[in-house]
Amino acid sequence: MTASRAFGFVIVVLILAFVLAACNLEQADCTRPEVFCVGLVTAYGKVDNHGLNQSAWEGVQQAKTEGLVDQAAFIETIDSRDRAKNIQTFLDNGYDLIVTVGIGMEETTRLAADEWPERRFIGVDQPQAEPLPNLAGLVFPEDHGGFLAGALAALMTETGKVAALCELEEIASMWRYCEGFRAGVRFADPELRARVIYNSENSSRDLFNDPAWGEEQALFVLESGVDILFAAGVFLRGPRHRLWQGG
Repeated sequence: MTASRAFGFVIVVLILAFVLAACNLEQADCTRPEVFCVGLVTAYGKVDNHGLNQSAWEGVQQAKTEGLVDQAAFIETIDSRDRAKNIQTFLDNGYDLIVTVGIGMEETTRLAADEWPERRFIGVDQPQAEPLPNLAGLVFPEDHGGFLAGALAALMTETGKVAALCELEEIASMWRYCEGFRAGVRFADPELRARVIYNSENSSRDLFNDPAWGEEQALFVLESGVDILFAAGVFLRGPRHRLWQGG
């Protein structure tokens, strides 16, 4: 089973548990008890981003295909200030389950779940320190994926130089991804050291959405001889030379 399919399966399982900008809202009466509607809101970016947004949306679509969901729609957040409004759009339209994607949505999702206890929420990549009965946090062992990517990078590099570009080190999932990558490189080749660069100056508003920084750093490390680049939570607009996107 691929990582994307496994992720989709987890989404389906969570939806089963609960059953028991740009916007594609369809016309349907989700307030009717026999119509089960699921809405997905991204923390930032599109649903076809080859990352968590896309995997989560594919999971929701799989649930619809399997007859667990009557209607599914998404809202792609363009401005981080619109996150609460985008969630509210689904709530106002009677959606039963709201899936929010990204740690940047954590606080907004909890506030909505607390205000709407009769609705159900799934927070993707949002650990729940204080659980709510109507909110499930979906988290992952990011260090495992990072380790495997690092080991593969060490085995594939032709220049002996590999690197990782990562979001804020203070974000636990990003730290696990990138330190896992570092450990995987060293495990596969004890003589090789990965270059790991964190976006330490990013603001909370620009989390996971600083393509200028990603492009600048990517060009810098590629010009220094890096031939395999691992990106965790970083958008890149520059050249993609043996690029693996994580997170």
